[in-house]
Formats: sequence, structure tokens, C-alpha cells
Amino acid sequence: MIKLFLLCSLLFTGFQFAGAQPNIVFPNLDVKEGDQFSVGLPVDNFNNIVGVQFSMQWNPEVIQFVSAGGVNLPNASEPFGEAFVDSGTLTFLWVTADISTGITLDSGQILFTVHFQTVGTVGDSTQLAITNYPTPVLVLNNSGANVGLTHEGGLIRIEEPISTNNPVENSPVYLSVYPTYTQEQLNIELNTDFYVHSSVAIYSLSGHLVFSEPWLLLPGNNLWSLNIESKLPNGMYAVVIDTGKGLKSSRFVLSR
Repeated sequence: MIKLFLLCSLLFTGFQFAGAQPNIVFPNLDVKEGDQFSVGLPVDNFNNIVGVQFSMQWNPEVIQFVSAGGVNLPNASEPFGEAFVDSGTLTFLWVTADISTGITLDSGQILFTVHFQTVGTVGDSTQLAITNYPTPVLVLNNSGANVGLTHEGGLIRIEEPISTNNPVENSPVYLSVYPTYTQEQLNIELNTDFYVHSSVAIYSLSGHLVFSEPWLLLPGNNLWSLNIESKLPNGMYAVVIDTGKGLKSSRFVLSR
């Protein structure tokens, strides 16, 4: 309550939206019945922030809250409110002691991580979302302005287990995108056991397709490299590959 009062007090010193809005990019995940899985919340435009509060919601009939942690912010003592997790709501509240400069996180850095377990059945899905209830969304910078908060993605879907009748069709597919932070060269490595007429698709954080190119996947290790320096502006992007067994995705940051 003391932190909430402090954050609201800071808000009244600058009750206007100003500057670039921090953005949370929820992952889209396919999970299995009974799975435990983790959701990290990468942020963008988290610059000179002195206080954050919001509510995170999901459908408790599809996934169940297990725990939350891994907060990448200083002075983050007990920032989570778990009173409503059984009904699908987790609250988050953080205020820094350094209100003169605030805290800046690198683009793509994880704000915190939430752990869930699936309780629904095959075909069920739920959105992860930032909401105003019960904790209103407030994000304050070091000028006392409420810069707001946006979010993207966040579809969790329960899929059929992969059949074990055919060992080739059941073999794992490994995707690696590197370097995570690049100035020009992007490498995509994917290992599979069968032929797939696929493509390399790159999406912006707003969900727009910004690059696509066909890619014939062969059994074994496949490597695809591209100089993206002249193709894309600076920012964080998602790489999506159709592996023939579903979509695999990863993220990278282009920073010259």
C-alpha cells in the first residue's frame, strides 16, 4: 500500500502521457495437457522509468498460476500481488529509490517471468493481457510523466501430443537464431530429420511481416545467413519458421 501511494503521488506530479511508451511482448506458445511452462515478459522502450504497476490476466480454466519471479529491476522486494491468481489475475507494483534518473532496460530484456501449468484440454487457448483491474496501469518516468504501457501477443494454446508411432515424425526440431544482438549479420540454424518446403519470416513487434524468403529444409543441420543491415531499421524482431511440425520462433535485436 505504501508503494501504491508513492506511485500514485508521483503520478499526480505529471498526469500526462509523454515520451515513447514501454511495450511488453508476450510470447505465443503451444503447450501440452499437464505441461508446466514459463512466460518471460520482454520489454522495449523501458527508459528512465521510476515506477510501474499493472495487472496481468489469463483464463484460469486453461492455465493455472504456479509462481512468479526473476524481476530484472532493483528494489523489487515482493512486487507481486497473488490475491487474485486463482481467478486469473496477477498484479505487479515496483518503484525505484532513484527517482532522479530512473531505470533503463535494454530492448528485449525480460522484466519478469511467470510460471504456469495447463489445466485445460486440447484445443483450449487463452490470451495473456495487461489490464487496468484491479491494479490500474501506471508507468512513470523520471520527469513524473505517465508514459503508459502497451502489449502484444500472448496466445497460449493447448495442442495434441505428437504421435510416437513414427520415430522420424516424433523427432525434435531445434531452432537457433544468433547473434541475439546484431549490427548486420543474422544466422538461423535449424535441425530436422525430414524435407520441408519452408520459409524464413521476420515480423516487427507490431506483428507486421517485414521480410520473407523461401527455405528448403533438408534432413540434418540447416544454416541460413542474411545481411540485414540494409533491410531493416533498428529494433526487436521475431523470426518464425514453419518446421513441418508447427511454427518455431525466436527473437533478435538489430542495433547499429
